[in-house]
Amino acid sequence: MPNDVKLRGNTFILLLLRAANDDLSTSGGWGVKGKGITRPGLFLDLLKMIKPTHSPKMNTLAQYFSAYLDGSRPDSPSAYPFYTPAFRDLFTKRMREDYGNVLLEMDSFCKKYLDYKNSSVRRQLVAGILLGLGNDPTIGGNAEFDSGFEKIQKNQFKDITKFKLQPFLLSVWFYLVTKKYDASEAIDTYDAWVGESEPNTAPPITTTIGLKYSEKIEVEFDESINPEIVSPYENADEEDEPEIIETEVVNEADSTDTKTVVKGNRIYQQQAQTIYNIEHIDVFKA
Repeated sequence: MPNDVKLRGNTFILLLLRAANDDLSTSGGWGVKGKGITRPGLFLDLLKMIKPTHSPKMNTLAQYFSAYLDGSRPDSPSAYPFYTPAFRDLFTKRMREDYGNVLLEMDSFCKKYLDYKNSSVRRQLVAGILLGLGNDPTIGGNAEFDSGFEKIQKNQFKDITKFKLQPFLLSVWFYLVTKKYDASEAIDTYDAWVGESEPNTAPPITTTIGLKYSEKIEVEFDESINPEIVSPYENADEEDEPEIIETEVVNEADSTDTKTVVKGNRIYQQQAQTIYNIEHIDVFKA
């Protein structure tokens, strides 16, 4: 794993796939066949949170999904126009004016694709994302996310231990779409997080990021979501890209006597051989 982790839409999706339910995590569940990934529905449902009427040709989306993941085609004007300001602005408008329904869409997404009932999987997913954001030197300390209980900044991560899955995932996806939409910036991280793939199959997800830190947080699945939920973004002013702070990323070797148990693309064991923390803000220390 490179020291400078980059969390972008593609590496975010890798962590979602690592937390996938059995339907996706089994061999071939999101595998590559012929001209693209065989199951692009996960990507399409994320895109529909931005624009509910978005309906790209499925063969095009399938063809380009794998290229989006590895960063070789981070934008497609017809399938996923992340470089288009108007497309990104639609997400901002929805988050401000239709937040309850967008959150319900993320709720349905979790139930459809993720092993959301498994507490370990929930915690490992959120912990991996926190570490990805925390160790990304291009994301400033004042970048904001929603823990599900309150709005939090990156430089507050060390103080937050409780999260709600759906609002947190939605806030991260919103941030990545509107602020960090160039998936090509995460090519090195993608390469470090996957193994070698067989012909016409998706590569195995090998990263253990977040496994150890997941022991320190609680992640609940919010059962109280409804369309009337007040948007935490409705009164937010448009902000410039957060100021980048200098951080020192260090490797911290963990015990080598633990055993890794892999099921599909998921790793259930709670110890990782290596974790990454940001010493500058005292985050994620063992």
